[in-house]
Amino acid sequence: MSSSRSVALTNEARMSSAVSSSMLCHSTRAGNHGQIETFLHPLSISCIHDRKALAIAGRQSQWRFLMSNGTLRETVTNRLQQGFDAVYWVLIVNVLFWVFALAGGIILGVAPAIVTGMQLTRRRAEGRLFPVFRTFASVWRQEFWRANGLLAPFGIVGAMLVVDIAWFRATGSAGVPAGFATAALVIVATLGSLTSGLYVHYDMPFRAYIVRAARWSLGNLPHVLLLALTIVLVCGATYVLPGILPFLTAGALIAIPAQLCTAFFRSNERLLAEQS
Repeated sequence: MSSSRSVALTNEARMSSAVSSSMLCHSTRAGNHGQIETFLHPLSISCIHDRKALAIAGRQSQWRFLMSNGTLRETVTNRLQQGFDAVYWVLIVNVLFWVFALAGGIILGVAPAIVTGMQLTRRRAEGRLFPVFRTFASVWRQEFWRANGLLAPFGIVGAMLVVDIAWFRATGSAGVPAGFATAALVIVATLGSLTSGLYVHYDMPFRAYIVRAARWSLGNLPHVLLLALTIVLVCGATYVLPGILPFLTAGALIAIPAQLCTAFFRSNERLLAEQS
């Protein structure tokens, strides 16, 4: 009898301890919601936080990807628009060059057409708005005699070099002499472009433009080489594709050097300002 009572008491103690522990757990879960996580395994908590962090990072990376795509599309669109705008301006300058060169009888009309095209290209690069044809005609008339006097030396020397190159090729002796003549022609064209650029940018004594252009070219050889390379590329493209001569060549030889000279002189002015 005593043994059976002791077994019963032991079972009752186990049941009461189990009930009390379950009640303690229940009261802890129900009484303090902030301690519910204490019953979860630490690994499960870290997994939850990792999933949240991955979800946030995924949304952020997706947003950055969309933003980068939008910026790239906007950049490409702007570059294409600038390219088409530049080609359009070259076409306009080319047409106006031939119109006013013919109006001056070619010999007297070319130089003021070149100077006027460079001056209008500079104004356009500065963001100024103007009626193109009327402004071109007005500037062409104003600069007619001065532009002829400014570029006449380059025109005479350039024409002589062209005749020499043609004679060398006609006689079959297109070798070293023709190469020297071609190089001299490129130098003359480059110096003429620099002189025209100085003329439309700065006011100085009329006879000083050629001298100043020569001095500036000696002190800024990388800029001069870039300008000469541009002229060579345009002339080379015209030689390979002669069909572009009446439509693009003259406009490109005016507008592109004008843009380059504008950039060169602005850079030089900034350097001088920083030094002073």
